[in-house]
Amino acid sequence: MLYDMATLVVVDAWDHCEREDLEQFPYLEKQMHSFGAYLNTCLDVIRKQEHAKVVHLKNGRMLMPEINWEGEMRIDHIEDLPMDDFTYFCGFHIGICIKKAMDRLGRPNSGLVINLSNLFPTHAWDQDSKIKQHKNFLWSAKQGFEPAQIRIGDT
Repeated sequence: MLYDMATLVVVDAWDHCEREDLEQFPYLEKQMHSFGAYLNTCLDVIRKQEHAKVVHLKNGRMLMPEINWEGEMRIDHIEDLPMDDFTYFCGFHIGICIKKAMDRLGRPNSGLVINLSNLFPTHAWDQDSKIKQHKNFLWSAKQGFEPAQIRIGDT
């Protein structure tokens, strides 16, 4: 599903994690940077194929070098996001910062891109209500953003 004017918000791709998170999960920063490198390869295709314009929500923090954000809009507050036909969300982390950004924005024409998002270590797919509450999408280079019916915990 492609909208005329769509935005993909990359949430909190920070260069450094919170100290208390690293104390609990020493591997978290390495995991985030590894996922960021994967995410960047996808963003390159999204930009080239014009699936959406990319905006980086940084919440006052430095962004990781693994993601190319040069020349793209960077915002500190989700409320500063310009209006578009549809807003996709991805990045870090589904049940925390992405959830907070989606809730604050409060736009009905928005959704979560599951395969371009990362879970926080204390979360599980079947426990994350954000996945079940909103429109969900998967992204592929071939099809762009596709609506996805996510069934977690159901057999």
